[in-house]
Amino acid sequence: MSTKRIYGTPEERFWAKVNKTETCWLWTANRGRSGYGNFRYQNRQTRAHRTAYEWLVGPIPEGLQLDHLCRVRHCVNPEHLEPTTGKVNTLRGTGPSALNAVKTHCSQDHPLDGDNLYTWKNERGCRSCRASNVKNYLSRLVEKSKTDPSLIPHGTLNGYANWKCRCVDCSLVQSKYDAAYKIRKKAEKK
Repeated sequence: MSTKRIYGTPEERFWAKVNKTETCWLWTANRGRSGYGNFRYQNRQTRAHRTAYEWLVGPIPEGLQLDHLCRVRHCVNPEHLEPTTGKVNTLRGTGPSALNAVKTHCSQDHPLDGDNLYTWKNERGCRSCRASNVKNYLSRLVEKSKTDPSLIPHGTLNGYANWKCRCVDCSLVQSKYDAAYKIRKKAEKK
């Protein structure tokens, strides 16, 4: 396999590796695993689309990244590139984050808005499904606890408290235990 070495200015080397079609300008040389074209310029590896944008349009604003409006990662046409924030770039894509962001209903067809929507660690969830899952989990624990009561770790369901827990049920059991302990200690002193 022979490779043709291209000598000349960086611009000549760059444009020799571009195939201009009616819509996209496709990078025909080395591409990384992610599909973006790579170009060696000024003794460092750069992304081909970034190089083309900077040469033909200007510098990319600080804190922004280039979004391929055509959705072709090895396209270097600056008309198909738009500087955007990382969030906007991600949400315009077709990855899991973008697909989940446009969902209006959960898998059980409950609406993901209003009082039924909760967010936790930048994730959206369905309150109806969560309540149903918790109820099912607790009912399974109650069934299991008929043979072993220590399986339910919290408060009023079994009368035992998880002493590291600060939930309402465990706090109630702890306060009852503390009150009984104080009464016992006073009785022992008399």
